[in-house]
Order: sequence, then C-alpha cells, then structure tokens
Amino acid sequence: MNDELTNRVVVVAGASAGLGFAVARECAKQKARVMMFARNADRLVQAASDIGNLATPIACDITNPDSVRSAFDQIAEEAGHIDVLVNVAAIARIRLLSDASDEDIESIVRTNLFGPIYCIRSAVPLMRSTSNPQIINVSSEISLGYMPGMTLYSCSKAGLDDLSRCLVNELAPEGIRICNFVSGKILGTDFVSNFELNELEHARRGWLESGYSHYVAGDGVEVEAMAGAMMSVIMSSPEVLFDVYHARSSGRSQLTRNGDAT
Repeated sequence: MNDELTNRVVVVAGASAGLGFAVARECAKQKARVMMFARNADRLVQAASDIGNLATPIACDITNPDSVRSAFDQIAEEAGHIDVLVNVAAIARIRLLSDASDEDIESIVRTNLFGPIYCIRSAVPLMRSTSNPQIINVSSEISLGYMPGMTLYSCSKAGLDDLSRCLVNELAPEGIRICNFVSGKILGTDFVSNFELNELEHARRGWLESGYSHYVAGDGVEVEAMAGAMMSVIMSSPEVLFDVYHARSSGRSQLTRNGDAT
C-alpha cells in the first residue's frame, strides 16, 4: 500500500454527501487534491469547505455531457491531469417498471449509468500522463439479486458492472486500472432521499417477506467504514488489480450496537 496520496488528483463524482463525501475527505487527509462533483452547488461548496483547502467544488450534472465536459476542462486547466476517478453519484426510486414515469427512467439510468460513462470518457485523456491511474465505479449488490421495487436501479447498476468488466480490458493497454466496487448496504447516507415515506414502508414489507433484507442487505456498514474499504483500493499498489471488490456488512457493527462485542 502506498504511504500517501500527496499531490495526486482525485475526482469524486457525487461528493457532496454520503460515501462520496467520506471518500473525498479521506483522500484530502492523505494530502490528495480532491475535485468534488455534485449537482447542488450550494451543498457542494459547503461540503468542500468542511474538507478544507485541498478540496475544489465543481458543480456538475453528470447526466449532461456538456456539463461533464466543462467540469473536466476546468480540471485540465487547474490540475493538468487526473490520477483517480471515483464514480459514486447515484439515485434510486422505488418503482415497479409498469408504474415508472418517463422521468423516473431517465433520471435513474442517466445518473447511474450514463453519468459514469460520460465521466470516464472525459477522464481517460487526463490519465494518460500519470504513473498509476485508476477508475473506481461504485456498484451495488442489489444488482446481484432481486430487490422488490428496485428493478430500474438494479438494471442500471448491472449495466455499470458490465461497463467496468469491459473497461478492465479496454484500458489495460493504457495502464489504467478499473475497479467495480460492489457496495453492500451503507448506513448514514442519502440513499433513501428520493423515496416517499408511504412507498418506503410498503417496500420494506416486500423486502422482509422476500427475505432480501436478511440474505442480501444485512445489517449495513457505517459510511466511514465503507470509505475505509474504498481507500484500500485507491491506495493499493499498481501491481494489484481489484477488478471486482465486494464490500458488505460483516455483522460486527450490529453486535457492537447490541453490546455483544467491543
């Protein structure tokens, strides 16, 4: 594992809250220069301010290719290169496909799949001059099974899984490592912010009845712990390829909360 990230340029898409913010903060602690993307400019500026001088907020709508190009043009001018790209930004809505609106479909697929595609396309030219470039795409274990009401989210993440798989080979000649970071349930994020309370309560019954909450979701991992898992990938030796990294709850956090472990 590398000792530090001093002077490396790390781009985090979806950096204003949750896992993206936690990863951006950890990278800054390791003295990386962090470029933070998010749509909500005010929230993003506050998040960057909380991290400090090594964080640069860049308002960017990753679903819009022109917005993405503009954001990466700014990075090219200010930093000249990119060492690490972390695609965290995602949205989810509880919808049966037959009930989904055009806007539901567009927003989920564009954010979760088109967004990473646009970001990677713009990042690769800025990675060619670096010694240890890597791209981390944050997927979800929801794509590994059936979670009732989450078909759109699942298929968008399955597309991201396949994108990562293909890019491992496509970008290998350029020395760019790709990691498909499959995340389990994370506690303390805004994942459910797009869910209406009534639909969330209804969906929870289905998740329990199907057994999904037990055999897939588990107890959940605190966001800081999941960020720590991602940092092990970011700071890994260029000799190691984490083509798929599945991080999920071990159950230890639940034991600790119940007072059964310290």
